[in-house]
Amino acid sequence: MTGYVSTSCSTEANAGNLQQASTTMKRRVQFDITQNTVRLVRRLSQSQVNQCFWSDRDFQQRRRDDQQLISDREIRSSSGSSSTEDFCFRGLESCTHVGRSRQRKLREESLYAVLEEHWYQKVEGWCNAEAIANLYQEFSLLALEEAQWLAKQDAQFVLEEACVSTTTDDVQTILVHQHS
Repeated sequence: MTGYVSTSCSTEANAGNLQQASTTMKRRVQFDITQNTVRLVRRLSQSQVNQCFWSDRDFQQRRRDDQQLISDREIRSSSGSSSTEDFCFRGLESCTHVGRSRQRKLREESLYAVLEEHWYQKVEGWCNAEAIANLYQEFSLLALEEAQWLAKQDAQFVLEEACVSTTTDDVQTILVHQHS
């Protein structure tokens, strides 16, 4: 789609008297419009569409399963018989007592660091909001570094499992699980 836009410009002359000249210019403006059309091969019934999405009952069941997994792991860890092979609860660390306390400690440390920097700037008589933002960002980067470390641990675990398996079927199975 192409259209023309009319603009007017006013200029002032420097010769002592004020002159205004109005000029009309034509500028070209172009828009790219892409239409995405989806053609259904066959119509789906409403029940088939609903099967593609989680229901409230599915979410509740998932929440119960997560809570059960966490409680089972905490019971095993308190008895001293917990191992990484028994449970995989990646992503649920913040639901455990240790995970919550680590998050709380990190949040408090970042808050105290920001308040201390703010107090120092007030005493010195200057204000640098960027320094305060960078200070808080350092604590966010600590969380990012920890997440990257956990990802490396997961990747190392998968590679070790791939090296342990001797048949090609096992390696293919591990690779399929790694990509899904």
